[in-house]
Amino acid sequence: MGFDVSMNTNNSIYGTRFSPLMSNSFQDNLNFSLPFPGMDFGSYMNGDFMSTMNLFNMLMMGSMPKSLQGQIFTENFNTKTNLPALKNVYNPNISNKLANIAEKNALRTNTRGRCAAIATDSINKTDLTNGRIRVGSAYQTDSILENNKNFKEVSVSKSDLKNLPAGCVVVWQPFTDSHNRFHEHGHIAVTLGNGKEASDHVQNQLVANSRYSVFVPIGINSKA
Repeated sequence: MGFDVSMNTNNSIYGTRFSPLMSNSFQDNLNFSLPFPGMDFGSYMNGDFMSTMNLFNMLMMGSMPKSLQGQIFTENFNTKTNLPALKNVYNPNISNKLANIAEKNALRTNTRGRCAAIATDSINKTDLTNGRIRVGSAYQTDSILENNKNFKEVSVSKSDLKNLPAGCVVVWQPFTDSHNRFHEHGHIAVTLGNGKEASDHVQNQLVANSRYSVFVPIGINSKA
């Protein structure tokens, strides 16, 4: 049996009065308003009533881990930018959507070595590719996005990669890392607007010693 958490305007559920304990900053950072349109409890709880209530109680008591919050809520990422290359091409709505999908995928997967599969899956779920990105190596995504009219390649310096807003796609050609390990498949990730990126896990924005491309969603065919 499915269960939807719904509340009335006096913050009661089934007649039981309670006081939400979230901080203002917590609420400001989420699409959080009665009756919780940003919640995605259903896909996590699979219709389990007690699990849903336990999760709801964690939220109300302020004990829900940040990683779990990121998997359940639609977050408002930083989509503001002063980078000249993004002016008039960056689409904040579809970019925020992509960042949310990418972060959720990364938090759920939390692996290493699967950036191509997980990051392209995130991009495919935005309806900007018709689910057509299928690559064996991360760097191969470069030419695919270059020929996709829903994305625009922009020129951004390596020093400004950490300043990219959420939802940009950074694709790296094969490179050798600081531990002298060669990454023959390159790398691909979606920026989160806070100096971090999401691929098959969340980490600080990568800056490698190889060529790279930056693509921003312009969303010509998007419904976002």
